[in-house]
Amino acid sequence: TGLWQVAYVVQQAFGMDVLWATGDLHAMFRSGTLGNANFVGAYLAVIGALVSWWLIPLFLLGILAAKSLTGVVALGAAMLVRYKAPALAWLAAGLSLGGWLLWHGAASLHVRLLAWTRALQALDWSGWLIGNGLGTWGVTSPAMRPVPGTGGAAGIGELFAHAHNDYVQLLYEAGLIGLGVVLIWMVVHRRMFRHPVYCGGAVAVAVTALTMFPFHLALLSATNLAVLGLACGAKSEGT
Repeated sequence: TGLWQVAYVVQQAFGMDVLWATGDLHAMFRSGTLGNANFVGAYLAVIGALVSWWLIPLFLLGILAAKSLTGVVALGAAMLVRYKAPALAWLAAGLSLGGWLLWHGAASLHVRLLAWTRALQALDWSGWLIGNGLGTWGVTSPAMRPVPGTGGAAGIGELFAHAHNDYVQLLYEAGLIGLGVVLIWMVVHRRMFRHPVYCGGAVAVAVTALTMFPFHLALLSATNLAVLGLACGAKSEGT
């Protein structure tokens, strides 16, 4: 299924869509069959983190064809962990990403930062402690608009039905108690990030949750839970 999505994104990059498009395909719709470039980028990053080394370039090709920065970062981090890269490689990767963001501006990241900032500003003391209730983000996010009548949670014409960061959304909906439970679970099961087979997939899952909402999407959440279950359930090397 991962290779199918790679093939589909690549043919979309050539302006075609064999299933649905009847005319020229706009460049932004390089999303495979998932409907969004970052959705397919995150999917390919998680699956690509598990495949044999000789298939990794194909998955990277699919992510690049989709123009998903989230996918590139997630797969890159997964590879650094999977192949036990030295600190210098991490530093080089971080500097490369920072340089790319400065060069290209990363407008979508700026929008996300605005939305996250307004969400945190909207929390009162009880919200910080126990949140506003699971599922409330989509109901209350329109009220985060800085000026009534302007479009979007950040006032820039885009309404975030999700926080585009599952950690921030969990904090907003379940408070520090809910976020703390998840972080404690990650610490208790930290072996999954060192597993000889599934560590890359676990890392990719954690990274994609930083800039999008994979656990609020059926396909991605099902895939992610399977990968995390395998990483936690199988014995790590040397144990």
